Amino acid sequence: MSRRLLLALLALAAASSACDRPRPALESVGRHTFPARAGKLVQIDARSLDTSITVAPGDEIAVALRLAPHVSSTAQQKRWLERHQPVFEDSPERLRVTVPSRLPSFSVGWSAPSGTLSVTVPPICQLEVNTTSGDVSLDGSPALAEVRIDTQSGDLTVHGGVARLLVESVSGDVTVLGPPLALLDVRTTSGDVLLRAGCERTLVESISGDFRLLGLTGGLSSTTTSGDLQASFTTLAPGEAITVTSVSGNVTLSLPEVPLSGQVQTVSGRIRSRYEGNWQRRHRTLLLPARPGAVQLAIATTSGDVVLSHRP
Repeated sequence: MSRRLLLALLALAAASSACDRPRPALESVGRHTFPARAGKLVQIDARSLDTSITVAPGDEIAVALRLAPHVSSTAQQKRWLERHQPVFEDSPERLRVTVPSRLPSFSVGWSAPSGTLSVTVPPICQLEVNTTSGDVSLDGSPALAEVRIDTQSGDLTVHGGVARLLVESVSGDVTVLGPPLALLDVRTTSGDVLLRAGCERTLVESISGDFRLLGLTGGLSSTTTSGDLQASFTTLAPGEAITVTSVSGNVTLSLPEVPLSGQVQTVSGRIRSRYEGNWQRRHRTLLLPARPGAVQLAIATTSGDVVLSHRP
């Protein structure tokens, strides 16, 4: 190897090492407060930033911001900070917090940026959150009457702070662990839904996402293509309705000791039931006779199996 070639290789290695060496991280932190009033709508469009919502009594809405670029050059860090600074628009009726939409930029070197919006909202307000890839968490008390969450790939975790929760998601998972809800309405493409909190009324729709719903105390409507449904009911009032439609997803229901009326049918799947009824089509259809005060059951699958059991 010639001396000139060797020197060139050493210079290239040194330049590469310099590019990869971590720079001291810049950070941007800040806190903003806005007046709250009954019915004021708080709209958050966080895009890729994670959003943490806390519901707490008070007369103001507080937004704390932390941005940490963690990219390989100081210039890239500054550009990232500039691109992710939220814009605030406040009026007596609405507070809008928006991370601007910008075209992605190309950069060379390592990159691990992160950012968080921490928002405190009084329970007298309304709340809507929209993200692309940012995760959302919700907690606190007393509960907001209703919260709407719209996310693409970000996950949602709820520990409290809401009575009626409405979610639209593409691939993000939804996990509800807090106090029981009055309403859960989730529409997702491939995200999974786990409900441990219990709910009075539940509506879920998915293509391939799985549903695991525990502690239900009221009606259920579920529509899936290939996702499985597992639902456990603590109580069911007379006249409540359970409606489930699936193509290839399996359906498993654990029910309290209540009378059932309606029909369970599958094209090519299997049905197993602890409840007595009239079997038809070689055990592919189960007819449950009409009874006073019965819970209305309507389950239909193409190839998915169905299991009806008594709750322990």
